[in-house]
Amino acid sequence: MGDMSDAKIYNLDIYKNKILFTAQASKGYREVFLYENKKLTKIISTQKMLLIAKTKFVDNNTIVFSTLGNEMYLYDYKNQKTIWKIDVKKEEDTFNSKFSDFAINKKRDLVVISDESGDLKIVNIKKAKIINYLEARNLDNVFKVDFKNNKIITAGQDGKCVFYDLVKNKDYYLKEKRWFLIYAAGLSPSGDIGAFSSDEENNVTVFNTKTKRKLFKLENNLMTLTSILFISENELFVTTDLNKFNYYNLKGN
Repeated sequence: MGDMSDAKIYNLDIYKNKILFTAQASKGYREVFLYENKKLTKIISTQKMLLIAKTKFVDNNTIVFSTLGNEMYLYDYKNQKTIWKIDVKKEEDTFNSKFSDFAINKKRDLVVISDESGDLKIVNIKKAKIINYLEARNLDNVFKVDFKNNKIITAGQDGKCVFYDLVKNKDYYLKEKRWFLIYAAGLSPSGDIGAFSSDEENNVTVFNTKTKRKLFKLENNLMTLTSILFISENELFVTTDLNKFNYYNLKGN
């Protein structure tokens, strides 16, 4: 109706003293902003006509981002230059699956990408190529993925929370209810503790990733979960589409 409304923020990343975020723009496009030294700068505008889904810092000069069409870019935002662009799919595939989520590791040299196929693709940023495929565990869309200490966790539409240990080359899945869609999952910094949304009451199951033992059930989330973010081994935030989020201290339980 022509009324102004607040733009949705799709994701946010922090690197050293900088904040990066992706925001809703006109005509369905997305814009990317950098906040540094108390100054807000638009580094990707609607003129590029990109449906950017998520952005992350790689270093002081570059960011990596994915579009809804599952194209990934490495972008030099200081020089406003695309370094590389790849389609996130197997060479034999004729089209990209719709993008869902990606996570970057602590060294910021590897990215794991999830999409509606259920398979995960690991991209080496320096090589600009997919170096590994993790297949046939989630059989449908993977809504969320996290990547900590060579360990990966997923939140799947098929009701599976899949855990991968890349060093040991092992994986397994947990499932609380047969038909429940898992919308969010996260790992602690060490990757030894995992958490995922586990039922219609928006509760979160916390478990030991080494033993699969369930440790806690986190309650009092009022809407469908959108994110689970660990800030330490024992502390995490759980978010929904409400303008409030829950903080949990596992040592306090």
